[in-house]
Amino acid sequence: MMLGAATTNPDDAEALTASVVAPVVEETLKGIGVVIVMLARRRSVTSPLDGVVIAGLVGAGFAFTENILYFLNAGDEILVVFILRAILSPFCHSMFTSLIGLAMAIALTRLRRRRAWMGTVPVGWASAVVLHSLWNGLASFTEGSFVRSYVLFWLPFFFGWFLIISLSAAKQRRWIRAGLQAFAEAGWLHPGEVEMVTSLTWRRFAKRRARAVSRRAARAMRDFQHAAARLGLTYVASVRLGSSPERAEMTRSELSALVAARSVVAAERGEHA
Repeated sequence: MMLGAATTNPDDAEALTASVVAPVVEETLKGIGVVIVMLARRRSVTSPLDGVVIAGLVGAGFAFTENILYFLNAGDEILVVFILRAILSPFCHSMFTSLIGLAMAIALTRLRRRRAWMGTVPVGWASAVVLHSLWNGLASFTEGSFVRSYVLFWLPFFFGWFLIISLSAAKQRRWIRAGLQAFAEAGWLHPGEVEMVTSLTWRRFAKRRARAVSRRAARAMRDFQHAAARLGLTYVASVRLGSSPERAEMTRSELSALVAARSVVAAERGEHA
């Protein structure tokens, strides 16, 4: 209403609201959700990729809810709205908000200062707002040229974002492998288990074999893989940032979970042999 009074043009006011006001409000609210989840589940955040995943889910939940509201109010333009929001841009909210999660996770897992997130999260938030504003602005003001900007800018940007995530996931597997080597040398893990945990193919194969034994074995195999992955990443964090009581407790907890899960899998295989 304030923008409408200032511009005296309802269309301009709506476009400005979409490209200036909405990005700030939406990324702020989504960012608050990301921060709450990551602080509440601090022990589950062991790498920057965790922040991308958590923020991506928050963004996807927001997009799901927002799309329903748009579809309900689309009227005769439901097909156009569906194509624009469900086919061409379902990744946008997740991609924008992932920058906030990435910044938060970097602060929690890569920076030594405990309050580092207070400096890094605003950078991630500002990046998310700028991208969101650019998307809404192009959609609101360019009209006919939006398709061209979508093909020439947003599609390559999305595939670049996806490529970066894929490369980060591969790098994270290398970190896990490096972190688990010390535990393999100490006898906590067999070298074959390290290979299984750090290979997507072998992880799927191990879960499929466990599922063939029993549902309890399948859950235990999943728990084993998760505990081993967190154990490796916690060790890498200890090397990078130095040991701390929190990381020492996390290491003990993951070792206990790993041993317990392995025992369950072995017992289930023996019982169903």
